[in-house]
Amino acid sequence: GSHTDADIRALFVAQRARCAACRTNIEDGYHLDHRMPLSLGGGNGKDNLELLCGPCNLSKGAKHPIDFMQSRGLLL
Repeated sequence: GSHTDADIRALFVAQRARCAACRTNIEDGYHLDHRMPLSLGGGNGKDNLELLCGPCNLSKGAKHPIDFMQSRGLLL
């Protein structure tokens, strides 16, 4: 899969300029993250992308999205 700059802008609007993990404002900068890491078989298409703040993206690394969110107490 692939994505465009327009896809990223649409994601920014859909997320209302908030980090997908902690909901902090990301208007001043964000990291483009693959929800399912490429190393775990995730694709590069727009359906596998999310915008995270720097601290969330750096702490997520290549973790599975469920493991990452559970480590933050956000999923059962």
